[in-house]
Amino acid sequence: MIPVGTILVALLTALLAPRASGATTEQREPPSLTITADDPARPAVTARLPPDVARTLGEGDILAATATPLLRLTRLDPETKQEGPPIVGAYRLTGVTLRFVPAFALGATGRFRATLILPGQPPVSSDYTPVAEREVAAPTVERIYPTADALPANLLKFYVNFSRPMRQTERVFDQMHLIDDRGQPVHDPWRRLPQWSDDGRRLTLWIHPGRVKRGVNLREDLGPVLVPGRRYTLRLDATLEALDGRPLGRAVEKAFAPTAEDHERIDVGRWKIDTPRAGTREPLTVTFPKPLDQALLHRLVTVRDAAGKAVDGTVAVSEFETVWRFVPGTPWARGAHAVAVDDLMEDLAGNTPVRVFDTDLEAGPVRAPAAPATFEPR
Repeated sequence: MIPVGTILVALLTALLAPRASGATTEQREPPSLTITADDPARPAVTARLPPDVARTLGEGDILAATATPLLRLTRLDPETKQEGPPIVGAYRLTGVTLRFVPAFALGATGRFRATLILPGQPPVSSDYTPVAEREVAAPTVERIYPTADALPANLLKFYVNFSRPMRQTERVFDQMHLIDDRGQPVHDPWRRLPQWSDDGRRLTLWIHPGRVKRGVNLREDLGPVLVPGRRYTLRLDATLEALDGRPLGRAVEKAFAPTAEDHERIDVGRWKIDTPRAGTREPLTVTFPKPLDQALLHRLVTVRDAAGKAVDGTVAVSEFETVWRFVPGTPWARGAHAVAVDDLMEDLAGNTPVRVFDTDLEAGPVRAPAAPATFEPR
């Protein structure tokens, strides 16, 4: 007969052995870095972290500012092979596994590098090419707003719309220039803060407000960016790159002439409304006495029915941003309607329905906006 004490020792040894072995394996297993891709243009970068490092992060979504020093994905410069800035994306920690997924598709060309950097250890890197090289169309500039060639001298911003997601770095401000009619670049015209749409295809290019607002030191010291009576060209360099590194390949230019500065509020009472017929889906057409901000026209001007409820529909802006057309999702009902305008709606100089752009807000309250423009389908 086997002594009971011997059996108990054997059972304890069997029960404890896997746990001890597992703990030893976890401690000795080196950090790993892998790249997988169900969609070749949006690979997932996965890193196995030491348990003590993982504990400092905490499970769940991790801020990029916290995770990037540990794990990053960058694009390699095709000529120098140097790493570019970290690609924007989402980080998440599950257990000891840190996962990164890019926010935008990487495209079909270019080479990328994932790097894991842990305290006291040499970096671990893995290179990645989305797919085999193939002919991919270069990005293009689809439209630059405002579209008119006569713009107020206190113009506040341009919108540059691209055909594909673009690289979102501060370098863009050195690749976009304002050239005067003497062929000279305007000195430092931009507010150097990249502001991109969620899909990475539209850049809001701000002229520095400090050189637009009257009475501000920057304008007094350097002068306004644009001068009425002169001609200027907005020039986009051929080196501007899509997210996959493919450049425009050719420069793009928009010529325009500044007119007198605009220091008038948006006057809704001067808007002209062409009313549609009831029972149809004819467009409602609103014509403005001056161009308005193209992007804001899609968000801050709405149609309300007699109950004050927003009417669903689609918006189109044309005629150098002076005409706004609205097509309802269902036929127009009879009764009073209104074109509602948000107080934040702007013209090309940043003037709104309630104030002029460079109003001194400490001098007194802003004026109440005009009443919404009303109409009744005929």
